[in-house]
Amino acid sequence: MVEPPGGGGALDEEARWALEQVPPWAAGVALPGSSTAIVRADRIGRYPGREMLAVVAHEMTHLLVEHAARPEAAGTGSRAGSMPRWFKEGVAASLARQGEWMDFVHLWLSPVTRSGRPLDEIESRLAGASTAEATRAAYAGAFSFAGHLMERHSDRFPALVLQRMRAGRGFREAFTEIAGAPPEAEAAIWSSRLAGRLRWITVATSSFAFWAAVTVLFLAAVIWRRRRSRAILRRWELEERQEEGSAPADGL
Repeated sequence: MVEPPGGGGALDEEARWALEQVPPWAAGVALPGSSTAIVRADRIGRYPGREMLAVVAHEMTHLLVEHAARPEAAGTGSRAGSMPRWFKEGVAASLARQGEWMDFVHLWLSPVTRSGRPLDEIESRLAGASTAEATRAAYAGAFSFAGHLMERHSDRFPALVLQRMRAGRGFREAFTEIAGAPPEAEAAIWSSRLAGRLRWITVATSSFAFWAAVTVLFLAAVIWRRRRSRAILRRWELEERQEEGSAPADGL
């Protein structure tokens, strides 16, 4: 998601900003000020657009997160602005079921996994990236970290954080209450796991691994069938030659 500056304004102004300023790699944008999402259908299928339903789910999640974090107390300003981008993007990508094996390859090869402050690295990339290549590691990192939080604590981790923000707490306070540790501490655990065996588990259980296995089995079956067909043809040719050699010669 690309956020418009200011986080509010009339629909026509936000829509104009979205159409003019959304970078080439973005397929959708959420406009929380007007509870509107814009999807560029002409960019579906390219990173990070991919499928239409995933893009729509991603942008709608941004709007729902913004609404869910709005405090109930009258006269209290929205706390959504205190949410870091890595949290917003990670939650949206998780609910939209985004994240593929190539994204994680970019993540592993990027400075994010080697950084002492991976969340800051992700945040800076989300805020300042201008190309698809520059954002891949950031989006994959946000998605992976969100999955880590939900696996380590609860599938309802994002909802519980938003619930406390709705009660008036800031993001960091709400996060620490649910996780029992600040974001930096959780990020250190996630980063160490990502650098170890978790990366191979991720690859082995990814959709790529499944389809790669299916492809290998299909190719193996094709090669086996072709070899079997050639072997049968050679046997038929040999049998035909043997029959011709054993046939009696015609006489007068």
